[in-house]
Amino acid sequence: MYELINLHVGAILAEIAKDRKHVPGYDRLCREIGDVNTEPYQKLYRHYWAMNRANLSDKYYKAYFKCLSDKKAWTLDTLLNELCRESGDQSLQVSFATKLLHMIDHRLPIYDSRVAKFYCFKRPTTKSEGCIKRFEEFYNDLKGKYKAILDKENLTTSIDAFRKQFNPTEFTDEKIIDSLIWGFVAFVDYKGGLPKTL
Repeated sequence: MYELINLHVGAILAEIAKDRKHVPGYDRLCREIGDVNTEPYQKLYRHYWAMNRANLSDKYYKAYFKCLSDKKAWTLDTLLNELCRESGDQSLQVSFATKLLHMIDHRLPIYDSRVAKFYCFKRPTTKSEGCIKRFEEFYNDLKGKYKAILDKENLTTSIDAFRKQFNPTEFTDEKIIDSLIWGFVAFVDYKGGLPKTL
């Protein structure tokens, strides 16, 4: 699959470019992280990570931004449990939790539906036994996959192409990998399957 990303990187970057806030919005969030306790920053953050669509409670947002401002070395399971406990919301917002972890340490991967689709991860129901453990296992595996990508230089040409086209100031290689996977899945979904040239 990594070879497919390299082969179609031009189309993937074009897909990413459709979201005009993708690079400048992220760069700004990283640069202004010191303003995390302000309303303008939180509004920007919620918009960038599409949190408003989830109809989360004010209590959840209060707990979420408190966890982000604390900048603890959270693990995914401890963070999910903390957010549930503090907000009283028992729904697991795994994607938003990994985005919080990533904003504390930009080398960490982000989990979302497109990353899950790329790696054929079947999301467990939030009420199933061992649900958090399964997400934690996948997330830890994802860390290993990203490390292997960088160690083996599987996506070096695509990472370089991303940097050349968008000139990001805050993107780590891990965040670029996330963006490339996000763009690849969007590209494949838009085309209705893998390109005919493969």
